[in-house]
Amino acid sequence: MTRFASPPPPFVDENRLLIAQDPADYWRALRDGAVFRDQGGYYVLTRGEDVRAALRNHASFASRRKQLPPSTGGVKSLPIPVPIAYDPPEHTRFRRILRPFFSLQAVDELLPALQEQASALIDTVAGNGASEAIGDVAYPFPFGALATLCGLPLDDRDKLAAWAEAVNWDMPGSQAEAELLNYLVEAIAGDQRPTLAAQLLTGDDPLTEDEVIGFYSLLCFAQDGMQAAIGSGLLRLARNPKLCALLRDNPDQIRVFAEEVVRLSTPLPFIGRFTTRDVTIADVWIPAGSVVRLCLASANLDDGEESEASSMTVTDQEKIRPKPHRSFGGGVHRCLGKALARMELAVVVAEWLRAIPDFELEPGFTPRFTFTQGGAIMPSRLPLRWATRVSAARAE
Repeated sequence: MTRFASPPPPFVDENRLLIAQDPADYWRALRDGAVFRDQGGYYVLTRGEDVRAALRNHASFASRRKQLPPSTGGVKSLPIPVPIAYDPPEHTRFRRILRPFFSLQAVDELLPALQEQASALIDTVAGNGASEAIGDVAYPFPFGALATLCGLPLDDRDKLAAWAEAVNWDMPGSQAEAELLNYLVEAIAGDQRPTLAAQLLTGDDPLTEDEVIGFYSLLCFAQDGMQAAIGSGLLRLARNPKLCALLRDNPDQIRVFAEEVVRLSTPLPFIGRFTTRDVTIADVWIPAGSVVRLCLASANLDDGEESEASSMTVTDQEKIRPKPHRSFGGGVHRCLGKALARMELAVVVAEWLRAIPDFELEPGFTPRFTFTQGGAIMPSRLPLRWATRVSAARAE
């Protein structure tokens, strides 16, 4: 017997701040309901088994999106994000073409540039004894990495970040959207194309200019997930001096820590799908043509042992115990950039601990979390404090 889906618990306020002080409390509450339907008519799947099954079944839970109408004079039409908004066989072709640029070897070649960029951002604040780490580091760094990957000028980093933050991709027509897309059109269709774009537009199976613009747009759209991961990682370290000491003494554990941050904080907690047929889940009938949100965050809590919100499980052998997770999605649509995302977070953590080995939250500060326009969950602010090396020397 089918039943109606109940509405989910209240999630955010009018300012997009999470009502729950700890996001994990909200994901735990969702697990008990299996299927919800929110005010927008979207169905939300929350149990790990249902989320995993939907991720594997692209025939019933499709990613394909329709072309949106033109929104500005300088852009012919809003780009379809490549490859995430396509299903096989088109999606298979896109991944085959793009995969070499996100291989472990390709990502390793970016490492020196990313280390240099992270070091420059962090060294700028290290001598101050204080930082608002979201604005100082988490916000700009991913767009520097994006510029390096795409062959765009590093000097355009802050401009790209500001545009991407201002765009609401579900409501086309904003000035920021027009400026960002026109920037991409001019760069990609111009005579001096960025390195990556030039490679994608040539070869045995080249992409079209519209497809490359769609790919670059997706990269811009996805960076708030990286910003969220960096903010959440630094927050966990600020709350856990033992963990900071472990990573300082065992830098080989930094990448394991980064993996656990991605699981426990799930920077992009929802992923969208469209039903191609009627389906029934937990006795809830979901008609064909429905928009479904798969809750990766609640599924992650099912996938492994939970940790305290302010800590991370460490064994007696002083090692972090990683658990499986679905933060990078699954099935044919598993995130193409997962290796780069892991590296970016690990680079920031390593460079931060090098320059600022001991730090804490600003006294009296209680973190709040924002649900961004792009769908990420990140600390709204992250004021950190530490004793500067100059101050320590004087004290001695």
